[in-house]
Amino acid sequence: MLRAAGEEVRRNDPFVLVEQILGTVPGGQDPGDAAFDFVDELSSSGPVVLGVDDAHQLDGASLTVLRRLVWASRNLPPAG
Repeated sequence: MLRAAGEEVRRNDPFVLVEQILGTVPGGQDPGDAAFDFVDELSSSGPVVLGVDDAHQLDGASLTVLRRLVWASRNLPPAG
């Protein structure tokens, strides 16, 4: 399970969600792509749960990444 949380004091810091998932944002790579690739790799061996507390406090870039991850998960076949 991956965990992340929005914080009011960091609401204007871009990609807080990505930092929390990856630890650091890789240099030279789009943070959203890096998060997506990481979650995609994790999910290749089984289901992945991403819990986000206080998502309403996330910055806009993090919300975009979160929406992309949710959208991608809807295109996966149901777990057996």
